[in-house]
Amino acid sequence: MSSTRRSTTRRRRRSPRRKGSSSAQRPLPFVGPGERTWVLDVPYGTQVEGASWHPAVKMHLFVGRHLPAHLAPYAPGPHTLGQFLENQLNPGDPAPLPALADDLEPRQLQYEAADAIAAHAAAGGRLFLLADEPGVAWRRSPVMSGT
Repeated sequence: MSSTRRSTTRRRRRSPRRKGSSSAQRPLPFVGPGERTWVLDVPYGTQVEGASWHPAVKMHLFVGRHLPAHLAPYAPGPHTLGQFLENQLNPGDPAPLPALADDLEPRQLQYEAADAIAAHAAAGGRLFLLADEPGVAWRRSPVMSGT
């Protein structure tokens, strides 16, 4: 005997599958003679007049001869992804690198690490695992221990 009751569970309708972006990617903004593309580090959720988000580089861009004063705080710092992308977008006019400062002073943690490495080497140790806080310029400590 077959039952004539209908199931109470609902069947899901299949949504049409997306097959990627069928439209072409938005081209980069046109850069006229004497202009450059400025990459800006605008915080998420912030809108700044003159800066437009571009999905190809996933950053805000501005095109012009000079960066306006109200956009200057968003200019990427040296050795950042923003500056790297800006240099890639302006191959004939890369951003200048800042001059190296001679007045850099190692942190106390780096002095302590260098002393520990030097003491271990003086005691005849050949291997040393430096396991301190991440992001404290650990490469500098072994170099300092040798001096």
